[in-house]
Amino acid sequence: SAASDVYKRQVVDLRDLHGASETQQAALVLRTLGQFQYTADNTIDRSHVPDDAIPKRFLQPGNEQQKADLIQETLKASQATWDRMANARDPFPILHDTYLKLFSLTDPDITKNGRYQRIMADEWQDANPVLVDILNKQQAQKIYVGDPQQQIYSWRGAVNALKHKVDAGIHANYLSTSFLSLIHISEPTR
Repeated sequence: SAASDVYKRQVVDLRDLHGASETQQAALVLRTLGQFQYTADNTIDRSHVPDDAIPKRFLQPGNEQQKADLIQETLKASQATWDRMANARDPFPILHDTYLKLFSLTDPDITKNGRYQRIMADEWQDANPVLVDILNKQQAQKIYVGDPQQQIYSWRGAVNALKHKVDAGIHANYLSTSFLSLIHISEPTR
């Protein structure tokens, strides 16, 4: 596969590790990097290796050591890949979420010098932990907008950040009127 070819040529030599193919290992590395990039964590660790991406034979009783070896190799390959992705001088390709993760690792302060006094975060129900972390560190008035019933990006690491804010006691104002459609269209759905 193209993914395994990239890793074989440019990062690490993916070998047959206790029955995991190069393609399976490359997919596991990509999923691990994706999980890492969605978090506020500064380093890649075991929590980023998604168990649902580990081939089933490694989850069978008696295969604990093979699973541990696969996870260790995945972490090494993921770190080697991340080091290349994070290097601005390296032409290694990066993922879409890499930009935001790299930005977050700089511990950005977009509110310094009074440049921004207010931040409005729309679709906050679909924010992932890395974005939540960036905004939580900003010294500005924050306005969170969203609908917790419309969360659709949990598969990309999104947490219902809007619900977390409301649960934490932040004052919430609710819209009771829809501005998305005419009343005569939406009336039958009420």
